[in-house]
Amino acid sequence: MRLATLLALLASSAGCNQRDALRVEYVLEGLSTQEVVRVETRVRVAPSDGRRFVGAQPFRSVAKGVGYEVRDFDGTGKLDLLISHDATFGYLFQSNFVHVLVPTEGETPPPLVLSARAFGPSSVIGASDEMMGTLAPGATVQLVLRDLRCGGQTCASDRLCCGGKCIDVSSTVLRCGSCTNDCGKTGDSCISGLCRCIGGSACANGKTCCSTLGCADLMNDPFNCGDCGRACNPGETCLAGMCKCAGGPACNTGVLCCDTGCSLTGSCPCNGAPCGKVCCSMSCVDTASDNANCGMCGKSCTAPLACAAGGCKCMGTICSGSDACCPGVGCRNSQNDNANCGMCGKACPTNQTCVGGMCKCGGANCAAPNICCNNTCINPQSSDSYCGGCNTMCKMFEHCTGGQCQCPGSGRKCIGSETCCSEGCIDLQNNDGTVHCGSCANAACPAGQVCQSGSCVITGCGTCTNGNICTGVMCTCGGGPGCTGSQYCCSGVCKDLQNDPNNCNMCGRKCGPAATCVAGACYCPDQFDVCSTSQLCCASFTCVDTTMWSNQHCGMCGNACRGSEYCDFGTCRCFGGQVCSLSQTCCGPSCCNNASQRCCGSTCCASTDSCCGLGCCPQGQACCQPPSGPMQCCAPGQVCGAGGCQAPGSCGGNGQSCCGMPPAAPCNVGLICNTGTCQPCGDIGQQCCPGNPIQPACTAGQCTAGTCQLTISDGGIPPVGDGFM
Repeated sequence: MRLATLLALLASSAGCNQRDALRVEYVLEGLSTQEVVRVETRVRVAPSDGRRFVGAQPFRSVAKGVGYEVRDFDGTGKLDLLISHDATFGYLFQSNFVHVLVPTEGETPPPLVLSARAFGPSSVIGASDEMMGTLAPGATVQLVLRDLRCGGQTCASDRLCCGGKCIDVSSTVLRCGSCTNDCGKTGDSCISGLCRCIGGSACANGKTCCSTLGCADLMNDPFNCGDCGRACNPGETCLAGMCKCAGGPACNTGVLCCDTGCSLTGSCPCNGAPCGKVCCSMSCVDTASDNANCGMCGKSCTAPLACAAGGCKCMGTICSGSDACCPGVGCRNSQNDNANCGMCGKACPTNQTCVGGMCKCGGANCAAPNICCNNTCINPQSSDSYCGGCNTMCKMFEHCTGGQCQCPGSGRKCIGSETCCSEGCIDLQNNDGTVHCGSCANAACPAGQVCQSGSCVITGCGTCTNGNICTGVMCTCGGGPGCTGSQYCCSGVCKDLQNDPNNCNMCGRKCGPAATCVAGACYCPDQFDVCSTSQLCCASFTCVDTTMWSNQHCGMCGNACRGSEYCDFGTCRCFGGQVCSLSQTCCGPSCCNNASQRCCGSTCCASTDSCCGLGCCPQGQACCQPPSGPMQCCAPGQVCGAGGCQAPGSCGGNGQSCCGMPPAAPCNVGLICNTGTCQPCGDIGQQCCPGNPIQPACTAGQCTAGTCQLTISDGGIPPVGDGFM
């Protein structure tokens, strides 16, 4: 299908309603006619119909300030119809206005999908919903352009209008992702519109986000019982947020709880010996730090998680649900974390969102060279709506070519006071009167008149050439004498377009610092290369297209991209599309602050951190790479063992010392680690005991579970029966 006729405003021909047509009725809701500069209507063939618009059509003006074109607007290869109503070209907006679409005669029209946007001087201020329309006798569709602003101002893309105010719902805990979503007890922060607890997922139902601790079950966690950080006495349990000992009331503060009640002696019997901690499977353990009995007997922690303060933690934080423990970062949900999408350290490109562990743009995949703008995957090299990036939209008549808005009629970007019209770049304020004057919709001036200050005036100049304008009865340039011969008036100054290297063949075309302009062509002196209009002659004396991919001359001669940056159509970027300032450095897809950060793999870490794989370890922690499993950050006092980070002396099953470079190996029973090697300690017959708080060697008895314990033959107290407390 192709558009045959556009009837501006109300159709007036008799019997118009007896033929196929679609009357499009526009309504400005909350927008004044003085605020609206342009209305664009996108018309697509409905997906249910296999047909499409055939062949691109250049912009055609059908009435004052009204025109249409058919082409690929988003770089997707699909042709759409765009209808423009533009006040800058003379269209007078009303609060209600009409446009009529009429198909080609003899052709069965397809169903259409229509949507419209209203533009102010610099941004979109109104939009309509998508509406279905059918071309048929008497068919009508209404496009209501509603004010997208909030309290008279336009909210940014990451803000919503909540109660008449623009709220950043991407980072506001009380309104996270929407105007009504309060993170409450499930999260302490809002990141990218999702509630988070210390950077990880929001806590599941029944758990509370404790600052610096993570997600805790305040009803059942003996180390966070009833409140964050409120720990019960050793041996006690937490029931409904209350500490209990053997099913009864809690013991006094600091009193040990045994199986039969509160201890009177400060210890409980365990495998026939007194235990000042908790007895689990006949072993005396500290449930605050034991990876096999963390918080309670039988609850084990799996690397890279480690037991701390009775919880299996990642860098000191209790993760929520199935969050991953990322080295140097902490708990992260790899299903929806933009900086760790699908795996630790994998960041999504700019404007893309992590959905189900994959980077998406509006729910769809978006691979380079395409980029994500406003939840739409587009090609910035050819998209008129997002030309060269998400913040640049080409004006009427302009098309995006190579990431730059250019005027097709001139094959270049208009400069100075020029405006792009269908014929090319024209100075609508001052010209010789043979082209448009004041507006692209206006005709040329009558014979004998020239265009001055946007109006046709009678003059005795005749036809001014070389870019001159008529002042009184003389053709002038910038108020002075007019340009002649090979000179042309460029921004009010006469320039020799045949020999000026800064205005070679056209105003504003710079050949480059090492080039000359000969007969309107740029030449490199050594090789005598003739440079094209998009090339400059750089220090290498070769023609370089600085607007494309030269890493040594990106955007201009001598502008070399730094480090891992690459040149993307004249701009140095990181591989995620970010543009780093001079005080920043590319790190994977991100920009690190040189003053306070360092790059570890593809992660920006604090300058005091140490690198650990693709992430980093905070100051004071050491990186550990066990023989199997992911890298981990060991807390102060921990060593790197075969299973990852662990406490010194926890290498073997009998309190053996860890020894050697990471990953450390256990010393044989009776030996202790000294200067990196396993050695005996004390006098002959004494055992090494790393847990002995006074000295490493047992002066009597034997080392059991990290402490020196006496036997009957040594004069110790024999074990007693039940009831010892």
